Amino acid sequence: MDPEEIRAKRRAAARRRAARKFTEWRDGLPAQQQETIAWLLVLGNVEDNGFLTSLHTRVAADKQLTAKQLAAADRTRLDVIRRAARRARTPVPTGEAVTVEGEVAYVGLRDYVVANRTVATILMMMVAGRGGWKVWVNVPPELVVYADVLQGSRVRFVADVALAARNPDPRFGFARHPRRGVLLGEGDADTALS
Repeated sequence: MDPEEIRAKRRAAARRRAARKFTEWRDGLPAQQQETIAWLLVLGNVEDNGFLTSLHTRVAADKQLTAKQLAAADRTRLDVIRRAARRARTPVPTGEAVTVEGEVAYVGLRDYVVANRTVATILMMMVAGRGGWKVWVNVPPELVVYADVLQGSRVRFVADVALAARNPDPRFGFARHPRRGVLLGEGDADTALS
């Protein structure tokens, strides 16, 4: 056997040992960090992020990551997932007499100054739709009696929905003239608009 063949066999044995050691290390990690390692393996070369590219290169070469590298990669993976979810959100349904359905994220009283300089206290709510959009609206008259249990509940109502004039975020709308409010149970339909 010539020296080149010996070196090739030694390199192959060293790669097998590194792969076995890497697999043992990876299998000993918590499930979320194992998902991060798998994500780094499929990630490939990221042009705009040299840090992720270097981590991918290490993991692809069966090299272990330090605890800090793993924590940073885990945070980055979760950030990427959150950003993708934010981009995937659907715009709020807009128009007149739109049926809005979603979960009440917030309920609270707001003071408003009306035309004759008197202060009116209005019960308001933030409704989060299934597509990631949100609507800020007065509580419909039919739902005012449920004010104590409204937050976290699913509701359906009809209102005129428009985007904010100052901040035209397509995922956030203001609703006026809410009517036909219904408090939904667990088994009721789950549609964003009809």
